[in-house]
Amino acid sequence: MKFSYSERSVKRGYSWENSTPVSATPEKTFEADVAVIGAGIAGLAAAVRCAQLGLSVIVADKGTGSIPCGRLIGVVPEGTDKKIFAKRWLRACGSRVNEELLWKYMDKSADALSWLVSLSAGEAEAVPYTNIYQNPDIGAFPGDYFFRPTGERYSSEGGQLVEDILGDALTDMGGTIFRQMTAQELEKDENGRVVSFLASDADGKYVRFAGKKAVILAAGDCGADEEMLAALSPLSLRAGTLFSNGTGDGQKMAYKAGAELEGLYWAPHFACTAYGPYTFFFTAVNRDGRRFSNEDTSDPAKARHCMNQRAGEWAFTICDDKWYEELQKARGIAGGLRMMPEEGLTREDIEAEFQENLYRADTLEELAEKMEVPVEALKKTVERVNSLAAQGEDPDYGKRPELLTTIEKAPFYAFKWGPALVATFGGAAVDTEMHVLDPDDWPIPGLYAVGYCAGGLYAIGYPSVLEGSDIGSAITFALCAAESIASDH
Repeated sequence: MKFSYSERSVKRGYSWENSTPVSATPEKTFEADVAVIGAGIAGLAAAVRCAQLGLSVIVADKGTGSIPCGRLIGVVPEGTDKKIFAKRWLRACGSRVNEELLWKYMDKSADALSWLVSLSAGEAEAVPYTNIYQNPDIGAFPGDYFFRPTGERYSSEGGQLVEDILGDALTDMGGTIFRQMTAQELEKDENGRVVSFLASDADGKYVRFAGKKAVILAAGDCGADEEMLAALSPLSLRAGTLFSNGTGDGQKMAYKAGAELEGLYWAPHFACTAYGPYTFFFTAVNRDGRRFSNEDTSDPAKARHCMNQRAGEWAFTICDDKWYEELQKARGIAGGLRMMPEEGLTREDIEAEFQENLYRADTLEELAEKMEVPVEALKKTVERVNSLAAQGEDPDYGKRPELLTTIEKAPFYAFKWGPALVATFGGAAVDTEMHVLDPDDWPIPGLYAVGYCAGGLYAIGYPSVLEGSDIGSAITFALCAAESIASDH
């Protein structure tokens, strides 16, 4: 058997390995052609496409409403050299991904974006996001798009707007979303086909959701379940701040249904969004007042570098009074979400976003005291950085010369930021039609997985090749699942 994790694996004592079957009799049963677990972007996209293809759909979601998620939609646009894209993705993921899924994403994602735009019926548009990583070593592709409203119907934007459009489309086509329904267990018929799932409502009563043709797992990630993180993605716990609300419900149900889960360990998606919104490209120091990495790298990489420091829950970007002018001069050289603020923001706008996590002082000694870092260490770091800027070379960490700057003009600034876990990628093994597979790579009849519940596309961490690949791939594979269900006989 491949290096994977399933009910056939040796038990490790995790709670979901020995959970008892639900024995309660459901008080109600709702039935449709397709039953979906989860009303996030992936689940809603699958449900909408199923409805478009003439299938009746019901969706059960544990929340009380939509939860804002993500900002950008990452697709591989027409004209992209897919061979180069694939090489960069595979390199970023240690070649531990399902290449068939990767190529399906590359081939189908642009169509998925067009589908989403058409679904908005002129009420929204996808605008290219130009603030991508400019570092040639990162190799980001210009395939990220930002969704914004164009009409009167919507006021949201980004990932929230995508959810709003999908939710309205599903309702308009007769689909139903049941809120405060926590899916507990998949059910099979006598032939081993997944035909329904049991969910508990807000009062603890059980309801059965039956899918005559399919059940789709779209219940999110496991980033808020510390037991699952400790077992399957221990690095995720290093972040200190957990932004995910996913409790691994879909992965646990897939495990109990006999699915093969992605091989250990699961890929964390880190971002430097704790405490402050930007890291910039200026000098970064740890809580000992020392510089610790090349500041000209991707957001996930910066998060990991910070986590590797003593007391690595946060770090600081330090600079002097000319920081805003230097920021503008670096546009087109530096870039990337959470490194460079978008154009149009004033100095005051950016400073206000940090609130109490921005420190300002007339001397380095005073700044160090506010940061609670050793004064002499910070002064030594600044002295070294100034000498490197004068030389035009960084032999310490290899930062590009055009981004080396001095820290000499008072007042001095320290912007606090820290690593946060956005999500953890790990789920059921799937094929390119999103059938959930067992440990022998045979599809489990009637069961599909999309979004974070499906494994295979990420391995080591979140690639910076496309910032919005999580939403882009979620929509792409949701459409693949729906079309597969509609064509299955």
